[in-house]
Amino acid sequence: MSKHRILIAIGVIVVAIVGVGIVTGQGSSACVTGGAVPANNAALAADCDTLLGMKSTLRGSGKLNWWTGRSIDKWDGITLGSGRVVQVSLPSKSLDGIIPAGFGNLSALQVLDLSSNSLTGTIPSELGNLTNLTRWRLSGNSLTGCVPANLSLVEDNDLAALGLSVCGGSAPAPTPIPTPTPTPASSQPTTPPTDVSERLTAIENRLATLEKKVAALEGSVATPTPTPTQTPIPTTTPNLGTQLNPVPFGTAFTFRNSSTDHWEVTVIGTTPNATSAVLDHNQFNDPPESGNQFYMVKVRAKYLGADSARFGGGLRLRALGDSAVVYTTFGDSCSSIPDSLSDPELFKNGQIEGNECWEIASSDADSLVLIVEPDSSWEGTRYWFSLTP
Repeated sequence: MSKHRILIAIGVIVVAIVGVGIVTGQGSSACVTGGAVPANNAALAADCDTLLGMKSTLRGSGKLNWWTGRSIDKWDGITLGSGRVVQVSLPSKSLDGIIPAGFGNLSALQVLDLSSNSLTGTIPSELGNLTNLTRWRLSGNSLTGCVPANLSLVEDNDLAALGLSVCGGSAPAPTPIPTPTPTPASSQPTTPPTDVSERLTAIENRLATLEKKVAALEGSVATPTPTPTQTPIPTTTPNLGTQLNPVPFGTAFTFRNSSTDHWEVTVIGTTPNATSAVLDHNQFNDPPESGNQFYMVKVRAKYLGADSARFGGGLRLRALGDSAVVYTTFGDSCSSIPDSLSDPELFKNGQIEGNECWEIASSDADSLVLIVEPDSSWEGTRYWFSLTP
């Protein structure tokens, strides 16, 4: 081999090595560096960095605990599956930014729920790139424009509640069913019947005429109308734990949040006007607004599942009064409270006790009930608990 050919071969090898380095090299991930995701999952790191980049645009005045020093599976509204972000659920989080186009980069996303916030602007066309999406909720915001066509094809959506048309067109209106024009009855056909159908029509017309004559004769004789006997409607008791039949105060109630999570929850105490207790607990707590008060509930939660779980990892506590306004620990928090309900990992028969607190309208204090519901707004069942001893 000549010296010239040797130099060419060396150059080709160097170019190949550099090319491989360019192709396989990866930029540093803030999520990997901070410990939010493991270094051996590049796809999850990309999802994490995407979410982190959207935080300032999306959060508005809301509070999101998305930061690199916290494991991504503990981030608000984030659910993982097969090592990817498959669900972003942030309903009623007081978000007032815009919907970032970066959501379109979460290629494994199956569920997107940003409903009941104060988001503005248009729906990014990039959301139409989410080919794995099976459910989305965007209503309850102040969005304008149109819905990307591909997004409208997702079967489980709230397009009707959103009130926006589909980009490039709208859903076709249902075709009205024509009302058949009745054929006027006659006592005798004008032309002789020529087939079976016409003969049947003639017979039907004659029967109709006879029925009218019989009805006229019956009407001439007054026949008393019997009074119908009313059958009493049986009453049924709604299932325990529903809104119409809440679990009584102090009663332990068991339910399953999923196929594996199995809980027993008991309301063991209430402080309807806990304003003084909350303000005495921490001098930095702000008092409630005029006409409001702090309402504190003490709850016992016992885990009955086979594995382990955190109560706050799959369930949340809310309250509802006669005003029909739901109080949440996110938007109506009492700040720092005494003996607050902790959220450690529990194994079978492990239990926790503690207080939860909301700032409520004083007019709701006598009618308040506790709601225990799954953390996802569209899955599982709500359970209702009475707060009246």
